[in-house]
Amino acid sequence: MKKIIILILIISTLALMTISINKKVPKAKLATIENSESEGIAKEPELLSSIEWLKRYPQLKNVPTNSQTAVIDKLRVSESISELIGPIDNPYGVRNDILAAILEIVPESNPKMLKAAIKTAYYENLLFYSTTDSQRLNHLKQWSLASTCMSYYDNSGDIQDSLKIGSTISDLMRNQFIRKKYISNLEQTTFAWKPLGTGLGGSVEDERCQNEEY
Repeated sequence: MKKIIILILIISTLALMTISINKKVPKAKLATIENSESEGIAKEPELLSSIEWLKRYPQLKNVPTNSQTAVIDKLRVSESISELIGPIDNPYGVRNDILAAILEIVPESNPKMLKAAIKTAYYENLLFYSTTDSQRLNHLKQWSLASTCMSYYDNSGDIQDSLKIGSTISDLMRNQFIRKKYISNLEQTTFAWKPLGTGLGGSVEDERCQNEEY
């Protein structure tokens, strides 16, 4: 039953990639986004050091890092792309407001789900901002596996926390007109009519999740 719900999560989250998001963006406690539709880019103020992130959210000490932010920084090939990616001063390769929103949803007592949720947001960055279609489609599979593992470790009942995280990330990735326009273009070209999911069998997915290999 949980496998069916996880599949629904992946399909529903990917479905959000095909529509324009007009919902009000949830306010993250770390950095509130000030809309600037005339400029098309969000004004995202406060930057924290890695130590300050850990002080504010001690549960991050259980989440390993492996140069994710350095990987994302290599994708900042122009000023316009860098603005779309947004500020990242944490070591997880996830935009500050998105990381803060995830941390407000995932229970502190569930570090394995937190790790998978952060990886889900990281891979979503990669699948949208990588420079080639082949890279983007590869990251789409990685994103699907991380999303599956996030749900695998979700103890909220009917994976409600995972569903909330998926919709929150999707909303925040499109929280400005210029971001929505950029992503919409990819949805209509690179990701149009592409197969969904990890490409792995259910038992392989379970093993990867259990071993935290995603």
